[in-house]
Amino acid sequence: MRLVLLLFALAGLLILAVWGSLSVWQSMGDVAMPAAGLASLLGGVLVTFVVGVGLMALVFYSSRRGHDQAAADSTGEIGRVGDPAMPENRRQSG
Repeated sequence: MRLVLLLFALAGLLILAVWGSLSVWQSMGDVAMPAAGLASLLGGVLVTFVVGVGLMALVFYSSRRGHDQAAADSTGEIGRVGDPAMPENRRQSG
């Protein structure tokens, strides 16, 4: 039930953002953007999206492969031994 409400809220925010963007775009009147400008805009959005997805993938890959733990062990600041927030220090049930 909570997931459904969350999805409806997010969908509502997306619809509101698209509506607001379109209304601002239409209110600009006779300002025209050439085809090259639209292509550049779409290309920039696509590249930004791909870079964001790639960086998030690297974050998850690094975390799952243990590279973050090696860095934390060398600094001693993150994931101290006995830290209950770290998965390896949690008690196993069963």
